[in-house]
Amino acid sequence: MAWKIREIVALIFLAAAIPPAVFITYFEGDVFPVVARLQIDEISETNEVTRISGDAPRLRESCEWQETRWWLGRPGQDSKPLKVNFTVRPKGETRWTGIFIGADARSIITNSYAEAIYHCWPWPFDQFETTTLFYLGNGHDAELLK
Repeated sequence: MAWKIREIVALIFLAAAIPPAVFITYFEGDVFPVVARLQIDEISETNEVTRISGDAPRLRESCEWQETRWWLGRPGQDSKPLKVNFTVRPKGETRWTGIFIGADARSIITNSYAEAIYHCWPWPFDQFETTTLFYLGNGHDAELLK
Protein backbone atom coordinates (compact mmCIF):
# COMPACT_ATOMS: atom_id res chain seq x y z
CA MET A 1 0.00 0.00 0.00
CA ALA A 2 2.83 2.42 0.82
CA TRP A 3 4.34 1.99 -2.65
CA LYS A 4 1.10 3.12 -4.31
CA ILE A 5 1.03 6.26 -2.17
CA ARG A 6 4.59 7.09 -3.31
CA GLU A 7 3.55 6.63 -6.91
CA ILE A 8 0.57 8.92 -6.42
CA VAL A 9 2.71 11.57 -4.71
CA ALA A 10 5.28 11.36 -7.53
CA LEU A 11 2.52 11.74 -10.13
CA ILE A 12 1.10 14.77 -8.33
CA PHE A 13 4.57 16.34 -8.12
CA LEU A 14 5.20 15.78 -11.84
CA ALA A 15 1.80 17.17 -12.77
CA ALA A 16 2.52 20.30 -10.72
CA ALA A 17 6.11 20.72 -12.01
CA ILE A 18 5.58 20.20 -15.73
CA PRO A 19 3.34 23.22 -16.50
CA PRO A 20 5.74 25.78 -14.93
CA ALA A 21 8.69 24.09 -16.63
CA VAL A 22 7.00 24.31 -20.03
CA PHE A 23 5.99 27.95 -19.42
CA ILE A 24 9.46 29.01 -18.26
CA THR A 25 11.27 27.22 -21.07
CA TYR A 26 9.05 28.07 -24.03
CA PHE A 27 6.86 31.10 -23.27
CA GLU A 28 8.09 33.23 -20.38
CA GLY A 29 10.70 35.16 -22.37
CA ASP A 30 8.06 36.19 -24.92
CA VAL A 31 5.38 37.10 -22.39
CA PHE A 32 7.71 38.70 -19.81
CA PRO A 33 10.98 39.56 -21.60
CA VAL A 34 14.06 40.04 -19.46
CA VAL A 35 15.67 42.57 -21.79
CA ALA A 36 14.26 44.83 -24.50
CA ARG A 37 15.23 44.20 -28.10
CA LEU A 38 18.62 45.53 -29.12
CA GLN A 39 18.38 48.77 -31.06
CA ILE A 40 21.53 48.89 -33.20
CA ASP A 41 22.89 52.35 -33.93
CA GLU A 42 26.39 51.50 -35.19
CA ILE A 43 27.80 48.65 -37.24
CA SER A 44 31.24 48.01 -38.76
CA GLU A 45 32.83 45.02 -40.47
CA THR A 46 36.43 43.78 -40.64
CA ASN A 47 37.78 40.36 -41.63
CA GLU A 48 34.39 38.62 -41.54
CA VAL A 49 33.71 39.86 -38.01
CA THR A 50 31.04 42.48 -37.49
CA ARG A 51 31.06 44.84 -34.52
CA ILE A 52 27.72 46.30 -33.47
CA SER A 53 26.72 48.83 -30.83
CA GLY A 54 23.30 49.77 -29.53
CA ASP A 55 20.92 49.93 -26.60
CA ALA A 56 18.96 47.15 -24.93
CA PRO A 57 17.44 48.15 -21.58
CA ARG A 58 17.05 45.46 -18.93
CA LEU A 59 13.40 44.93 -18.01
CA ARG A 60 13.77 42.40 -15.16
CA GLU A 61 16.69 42.98 -12.80
CA SER A 62 16.14 39.80 -10.77
CA CYS A 63 17.29 37.48 -13.58
CA GLU A 64 20.88 36.29 -13.94
CA TRP A 65 22.37 36.39 -17.46
CA GLN A 66 23.84 33.09 -18.67
CA GLU A 67 24.71 33.62 -22.33
CA THR A 68 23.59 35.15 -25.60
CA ARG A 69 23.21 32.96 -28.67
CA TRP A 70 23.34 34.53 -32.13
CA TRP A 71 21.90 32.68 -35.13
CA LEU A 72 21.93 33.07 -38.89
CA GLY A 73 18.37 32.49 -40.11
CA ARG A 74 14.91 32.99 -38.64
CA PRO A 75 13.50 31.95 -35.26
CA GLY A 76 11.71 28.63 -35.46
CA GLN A 77 13.45 27.64 -38.68
CA ASP A 78 16.66 25.78 -39.42
CA SER A 79 19.28 28.27 -38.20
CA LYS A 80 23.08 28.20 -38.03
CA PRO A 81 24.80 29.30 -34.80
CA LEU A 82 27.22 32.22 -35.10
CA LYS A 83 30.24 32.92 -32.92
CA VAL A 84 29.63 35.96 -30.73
CA ASN A 85 31.79 37.80 -28.18
CA PHE A 86 30.88 40.71 -25.93
CA THR A 87 32.79 43.54 -24.33
CA VAL A 88 32.26 43.30 -20.57
CA ARG A 89 29.95 46.02 -19.27
CA PRO A 90 29.23 47.28 -15.76
CA LYS A 91 26.15 45.74 -14.14
CA GLY A 92 23.04 47.71 -15.02
CA GLU A 93 24.54 49.27 -18.16
CA THR A 94 22.09 49.21 -21.08
CA ARG A 95 24.50 50.43 -23.76
CA TRP A 96 26.32 47.73 -25.74
CA THR A 97 29.49 49.08 -27.36
CA GLY A 98 31.18 45.88 -28.44
CA ILE A 99 29.26 42.92 -29.75
CA PHE A 100 31.47 40.97 -32.16
CA ILE A 101 29.71 38.48 -34.44
CA GLY A 102 31.32 36.05 -36.86
CA ALA A 103 29.32 37.02 -39.95
CA ASP A 104 29.10 39.85 -42.47
CA ALA A 105 27.08 42.95 -41.57
CA ARG A 106 24.43 42.44 -44.27
CA SER A 107 23.63 38.93 -43.02
CA ILE A 108 23.31 40.15 -39.45
CA ILE A 109 21.02 43.05 -40.37
CA THR A 110 18.83 41.10 -42.79
CA ASN A 111 18.87 37.45 -41.70
CA SER A 112 19.89 36.84 -38.09
CA TYR A 113 18.53 36.83 -34.59
CA ALA A 114 19.86 36.62 -31.06
CA GLU A 115 18.49 35.07 -27.91
CA ALA A 116 19.51 36.17 -24.42
CA ILE A 117 19.43 33.31 -21.91
CA TYR A 118 18.73 33.97 -18.21
CA HIS A 119 18.01 32.14 -14.97
CA CYS A 120 15.09 33.92 -13.31
CA TRP A 121 13.69 31.46 -10.81
CA PRO A 122 14.74 30.04 -7.43
CA TRP A 123 14.72 26.37 -6.56
CA PRO A 124 13.06 24.09 -7.70
CA PHE A 125 12.81 25.86 -11.07
CA ASP A 126 16.37 27.24 -11.17
CA GLN A 127 17.46 24.67 -13.77
CA PHE A 128 15.10 26.14 -16.38
CA GLU A 129 16.30 28.85 -18.75
CA THR A 130 14.30 31.91 -19.70
CA THR A 131 14.97 32.80 -23.34
CA THR A 132 14.26 36.33 -24.57
CA LEU A 133 14.54 37.42 -28.20
CA PHE A 134 17.38 39.96 -28.03
CA TYR A 135 17.63 40.91 -31.71
CA LEU A 136 15.71 40.19 -34.89
CA GLY A 137 17.52 41.18 -38.08
CA ASN A 138 14.77 41.44 -40.64
CA GLY A 139 16.18 44.40 -42.56
CA HIS A 140 14.76 47.20 -40.37
CA ASP A 141 18.32 48.38 -39.64
CA ALA A 142 19.35 48.37 -43.33
CA GLU A 143 20.10 52.11 -43.30
CA LEU A 144 23.16 51.31 -41.16
CA LEU A 145 24.77 49.42 -44.04
CA LYS A 146 26.98 51.69 -46.10
